[in-house]
Amino acid sequence: MLGEQVFGADGPPDKQSSFFLMVKGRPDGELLSARVKFIFTTPEMRARMTKEAARMLALLAEKTRWGDLADHARDINALKPFSLDAFGLRVKFSNEFSGPGRYNLVVSRDGALTDAEKRTRRFFDRTVYLPLPADLTDKTAAADNSETKPEP
Repeated sequence: MLGEQVFGADGPPDKQSSFFLMVKGRPDGELLSARVKFIFTTPEMRARMTKEAARMLALLAEKTRWGDLADHARDINALKPFSLDAFGLRVKFSNEFSGPGRYNLVVSRDGALTDAEKRTRRFFDRTVYLPLPADLTDKTAAADNSETKPEP
């Protein structure tokens, strides 16, 4: 998914602000990475951009149930760079060297999971660890289908 919104697009380039969001994932819904880039040129746009970036971080915290992420929303609002690396995720908020008012928030999976993280991931993956017996899996699938299909 990719999206960008430009504010003040009719004006000169040095007066334009923008908010860019890119989310990468797999067809099964697994999130691989998310990136927010924002550029602000006025104090009003700074408030708007930091609010949206902090909201994106809070949403990600809610969906991943990694509550520590939401604690860093105030860092984004204050434009205070930070970096986290835990639980198989890497999060970094930083300013760009190319000019003032340019910031990036990047959330990605840490490719190198510890053995403990790998065990935890396998434990919650029912296809790998303690899979349901085939007859129970078939009954569960049949029950799911009967709830969604109308009776003839």
